[in-house]
Amino acid sequence: MKRTLLTLIAAISCQFALGQTLSFFDKANMPTARAGSSSAFSDNFEYISNGFSATTPFTTQIEKYDFVNNNWTTLTTSIPTIGKRYGNSEVVNGVLYLYNGITASGLNNKLEIIEPGTGNVTVSTTLNPSPVYGAGSSVYGDYLLSFGGCVSEWEGIYSNKFYKISPDGQWTALADMPVAVQTEGAVVYGNGSNTKLYAFGGYSESSPLHENFETVATTGNLVLNDWINTIETGSGVFFQGKMFGGNKYAQVTAFNSIPQEQNTYCQSWLISPNINLLPGSYLTFDTKDGYDNGATLEAYLITNWTGDISTSDMSLLPATISSGHTLGYATQFTSSGIIGLNGAFGNNRIAFKYTGGYSPLATTTFQIDNVRVYQENKTNNVYVYDFNTNQWTTSASTMPFGVSAHSVAVDDPYYPYASVFITGDYNDQTFVGRYDTATDNFTVLDEMNMLGRRHHESEFFNEKLYIFGGNTTPDSFSSLSSTQAADLVVLGTTAFTKDHAISFVPNPATVKINFNSDIESVSLFTFEGKKINADLQNNTLDISGLNKGVYLIQGTKRNGSSFSDKLIKN
Repeated sequence: MKRTLLTLIAAISCQFALGQTLSFFDKANMPTARAGSSSAFSDNFEYISNGFSATTPFTTQIEKYDFVNNNWTTLTTSIPTIGKRYGNSEVVNGVLYLYNGITASGLNNKLEIIEPGTGNVTVSTTLNPSPVYGAGSSVYGDYLLSFGGCVSEWEGIYSNKFYKISPDGQWTALADMPVAVQTEGAVVYGNGSNTKLYAFGGYSESSPLHENFETVATTGNLVLNDWINTIETGSGVFFQGKMFGGNKYAQVTAFNSIPQEQNTYCQSWLISPNINLLPGSYLTFDTKDGYDNGATLEAYLITNWTGDISTSDMSLLPATISSGHTLGYATQFTSSGIIGLNGAFGNNRIAFKYTGGYSPLATTTFQIDNVRVYQENKTNNVYVYDFNTNQWTTSASTMPFGVSAHSVAVDDPYYPYASVFITGDYNDQTFVGRYDTATDNFTVLDEMNMLGRRHHESEFFNEKLYIFGGNTTPDSFSSLSSTQAADLVVLGTTAFTKDHAISFVPNPATVKINFNSDIESVSLFTFEGKKINADLQNNTLDISGLNKGVYLIQGTKRNGSSFSDKLIKN
């Protein structure tokens, strides 16, 4: 249902009303500290599915939170769910659906259908035509929704596709989003005829350089289009293409078993193609060392390539390089970390410098893989989809900065004046905002005692905003088990001043429903916005003529107060 920088600007536009404060308090911790999960609400329970933990990169478990009793249990399934993170989950008519996400072997194109009462799992035979991870999701009547997401972070490919998914697994394309991003959003049903989906902010990357060396020959010196493999000092020590365990990479070493060909001192360079950098660019790469005896590998940013390494302008980058493996090779590649490229922009190159030789002895072997330069793009827009027109628009209201790795929760999707709450951000992890769907205004809220988090989940229940799990750093060991809640009544929003006392039974229903209060009028709508005649007699509504499905029911009491809710017809 929910949900992958900039410092808060000092002066915020007048549409951002500050000063309202949410005070968070602790609830029962999740059994497993997890982030990158998905969540779905049904019958006083929140289902937290999949994600990653400190020990498992793609978890399979589903844990269930009981809002009323503030406790957690584990949902035992007939077969393990697909281990994945950054997927989606929704509940439609009491059935839990899992879809999208990334697995150990790639993108997940399956739709899993789970009966919460029994734990029985079935998998739809219809495959997702456009699998992604980090997509937004919500529910529209009897349909699941999927919008945006990432196709390949490595290549910087993101999706603007928008689908509705039937309970039997049929995917139907709707209008493309205005942007291709990982995002979060929620459906609000309005007055029954203007149902809209609201998507908030989002994240994407462009990747002007991504090289994993999978196309190189594994004999002789490395040759790769537009890359420069050159020697500054010494002779014969070039970077070479190598392969181990089916994985290719670049390798360099000063070791030579022929004494007369051994270099006293050598410096070799592997230089990337020209990259047109934009401000806010980053570099990552992986290294592995072997038989380490003192040779060095360094990474540089070349800002003025003259065609000659000795006369080009460059700066040393603060990269983490694999080291210390003296008796063999490291078993795993070491990540360089995320390296900011010093605000550089325009024409630049990335260069790897190897220094070694036999006087003194320094012949360490280094391997390089997965060299990637990328630029982050974050949007602060609110995107609105109209189900009646099948069109997207961009709201006049914006957030104070682009958000990512956030979560959203709507206070009451069936109320015409619903509010959507946005929590967390990749950098500003205690960010809280409220979007008023009635006025198209975005309000930044103050918070107290909120444990900062990103890649988390959120939900609205009984006039409280709940947040679940998440993490605080790129390391998986920062995953959180924390559950917190904040009382939203203090905000005094329209949604909390309406009459919540109106209810009807039974729901689901087959023949009729009975209201617990004096009703003046009632309207019924399909979730496509079609109005249906409603015969109200003595606070009883005959629904025997309705087709099975989900309906929006709205009306007024004799005292003029309004109500709105979902009706399930069996």
